[in-house]
Amino acid sequence: IEVVRPKVLLLMWNTALSVFYPGLRIGEVYDVWRAWEGRVVIPTYHPAHLLRGHPQVRPIILEALRSARRITGG
Repeated sequence: IEVVRPKVLLLMWNTALSVFYPGLRIGEVYDVWRAWEGRVVIPTYHPAHLLRGHPQVRPIILEALRSARRITGG
């Protein structure tokens, strides 16, 4: 992370989230942006969750991707 220096960290699923925020679950914080060492952290569901029969997370994932894109100017 220090080498690449991203503006946004898009944490997909509980494994990634637990590295930065142990004890939190994605279902509790998917819509809450956080900060970590001067970077925006956006927790969200992993896109594979859609393939496992959870279409209700599609808008959540898409909004997280759009937000990351806006922040990075992409």
